[in-house]
Amino acid sequence: MSRATDADGRELLEGVTVPLVTPIDALGHPDPAAVDEQLASLAEAGITKLLLLGTNGEGPAFGASELAEFAAAVTAKWRSRLGGRTVVSVAIFGSSTRQSMRRAEAVLAKGPDALTVPPPHYFHYDVNEVVGFYRDVASLGSPVIVYNAARYTGNPITAPMLQATSQIPGIVGIKDSGGDDALLLAAVKIAQMHQAFGVSQGNERRQRAH
Repeated sequence: MSRATDADGRELLEGVTVPLVTPIDALGHPDPAAVDEQLASLAEAGITKLLLLGTNGEGPAFGASELAEFAAAVTAKWRSRLGGRTVVSVAIFGSSTRQSMRRAEAVLAKGPDALTVPPPHYFHYDVNEVVGFYRDVASLGSPVIVYNAARYTGNPITAPMLQATSQIPGIVGIKDSGGDDALLLAAVKIAQMHQAFGVSQGNERRQRAH
């Protein structure tokens, strides 16, 4: 995995990244043994980039060790299938900085290419708190993609938050699933100024703005 300061967010986010559906076994645990058919279909379609544990915001349902084990198994399967042409990022949800950091540390030990991280959920946070949160996560040394998933977190990323957060070393881009035109425009402007900052628009219900 590249050091965060060397990572190119545009390379990580360009093209299509598929949020893999997370299969759940009968006991409610994420089931890496059940992803083979999905991976085969995606590879056949020409997909090379996956986001794990972020399809429907299901990440908070699992413990750190479960997240890490699932991410490790699926990443190994995907890289074995496609070799060095892959990018695997893992969504990290938590209700606090401490929880998110613990989950991130567990997952990073398994070697993903990046972390895709929303702000903590449930409690509301101001700009300074969100920026501080991302500074802490980026200190772990992985490329970090800011994840605007307000539907699940209750804490939307705003344009001022993104502008401040984008200055943190290791923050390499944004996945915007919120449909906020002002945020998307701010992200594009940041990308124009910072060539290694990537932008991914992930709201499948988004309509063209008039």
